[in-house]
Amino acid sequence: MELAIRQAKSGKEYVFLLNYSEAEQTIQVKDKRVNILTDEVLDGDVVLEPFGVAILTSVGGSSGDGSRASF
Repeated sequence: MELAIRQAKSGKEYVFLLNYSEAEQTIQVKDKRVNILTDEVLDGDVVLEPFGVAILTSVGGSSGDGSRASF
């Protein structure tokens, strides 16, 4: 499992989750985030399917508010 955080010039933060495993992986999301690939709002335990990918950003898609992703 890989977690990478990138910040756009606008300040908007993107969290990339990549599961390199053949098994499901669970990660805990402490602050509500939106998976921009599915438009699903995520909070709490999130299961990523084998070889799955998720790209998360803050709920509402607001540009950088100074807060950092919390996992």
